[in-house]
Amino acid sequence: HVCGVFSPVMSHFCDESDSSLDISFQPSKAKRESYTRLISRDGHFNVKQKGVRWWSLLSADVYHFFLNMGWFGLLFVSLMYWTLANLLFAGLYYIDIESIDGSQGETFKDAFFFSVQTMSTIGYGNQHPNSLYINIVVFFQAWISLVTDGMVFSILISKLSRPARLRHTVRFSEVAVMNAETPSYHPAKDRQVSDPGGTYEEGEVVLSFRILNLRKRQLCNPILAIKLLKRDPEGNFVFHELDFENNRQVGRTRDVTWSSLYLPLPWIVTHPVNKLSPLYGMSKKDMIDQECEIVVIFDVIDELSSKNFQIRWSYLPSEILWGRTFAPMVIRDKDGCLAVDSELLSETRPARGMIEGSVQASGDTSDFEF
Repeated sequence: HVCGVFSPVMSHFCDESDSSLDISFQPSKAKRESYTRLISRDGHFNVKQKGVRWWSLLSADVYHFFLNMGWFGLLFVSLMYWTLANLLFAGLYYIDIESIDGSQGETFKDAFFFSVQTMSTIGYGNQHPNSLYINIVVFFQAWISLVTDGMVFSILISKLSRPARLRHTVRFSEVAVMNAETPSYHPAKDRQVSDPGGTYEEGEVVLSFRILNLRKRQLCNPILAIKLLKRDPEGNFVFHELDFENNRQVGRTRDVTWSSLYLPLPWIVTHPVNKLSPLYGMSKKDMIDQECEIVVIFDVIDELSSKNFQIRWSYLPSEILWGRTFAPMVIRDKDGCLAVDSELLSETRPARGMIEGSVQASGDTSDFEF
């Protein structure tokens, strides 16, 4: 039982009565950030662009402006274009409506529906041009329809083929944990470039979170980046790179700060909070005061479509649980196969050991109320 051994520090995180069974610990809402997160929970950026007008973006790049537009907005714009274009050409046809054979009543309605048939190349056969002027208008309308239809179909196909929705099949844990139980890499004292050596040991504070791929298909060529966003004393927002691991690799050179993710199992990504980490010595209050946010960017290639897509996530200080570690979520079923319980992705339990550094350095644990 770790709570009594490491009191009074760990008693701040544990309930002496039933800590071993507690895997549903959640931070309280007593201390929350007053600032808005950079990455929303749907993966979009909460950044307002001031001084940028939508028409300047439209004039700079028409194709990608509409490609980045939502489905509702795109369909609405295409409907408005279709209606206005037909109204415009209907007005041109109405100038010489008598030269459109087959019109009944020679009204603007006849001109409008003749325009619709021309632009959509329906050609029912009842109405047809019978003058040079009408044929010239038909010529330009057919040409404009050919060009715009190609653009619209290109945008639609591009939007349908984009694997953007696949990001919803990759889940991050709702919380990150900070503890000294998760083993971290300790380099050998007499390390050599050709043989770095080292061991994985408990005792060093680490920050961890989990990622789970909900699909059976493999995610190829994964690239993960972790950054700490915070405000410096001058009031500027700066990014700090955070080193990480998810595979235990004793033999590789630590100068290569990457660790590939491949297996279709939950990935525990760990960042060592040592003297090289920008989180070293920071308390939860320090993180809130400096408006910290840990940003995770995960870029992968879908095995089926061979297209890459990106998932973005972030953790605020109130979403980092101190003195906790993740509960196991991978077991073997009765057939001996590995089974993953996705509902346990964010479940935690009390961690063994005492958190060094910021808790002891501050001399007070009041910053860590959850």
